[in-house]
Amino acid sequence: MGAVPSHEFVRNLDDAILPDLWYRRTRLSADEMVSMVELVKRALHTYHPLELQALGEDKEELVAQFIYAKVLRLAPSHIETHACAESAPSNGYALCAYLRRYLIDCLRSAGHQRNVDGERRHGAGNRSARAGARRPGGKCLAAIRP
Repeated sequence: MGAVPSHEFVRNLDDAILPDLWYRRTRLSADEMVSMVELVKRALHTYHPLELQALGEDKEELVAQFIYAKVLRLAPSHIETHACAESAPSNGYALCAYLRRYLIDCLRSAGHQRNVDGERRHGAGNRSARAGARRPGGKCLAAIRP
């Protein structure tokens, strides 16, 4: 039996522990949280969806927002999840799909905010409805639930 290349071994190990960490993501120990963050970063390292260019923000910043809001669910609006273990991503490719959905939601939120701002400038009233949450710095923290 031949040796397994290290990158393939790590990917297989990540895929094996991802569902468990994901299911318990709001109750992880500090060490498990670090493991989860590193696992997600490894999975997304080579992924460059077109939505990144459209948002015009740094990939590392958007990935950090994704990890904060959707992976670790540290955003104030998130409560304990009661999702079944089968709803957890099964591998790194699923994490890429989750990130892409997050980025699409960021684009929708940014587009909606531009529309609301345009309506305000043109006297359309005082609407404050927003599709997603935004950080004080103006960056998108999308409101989807992967």
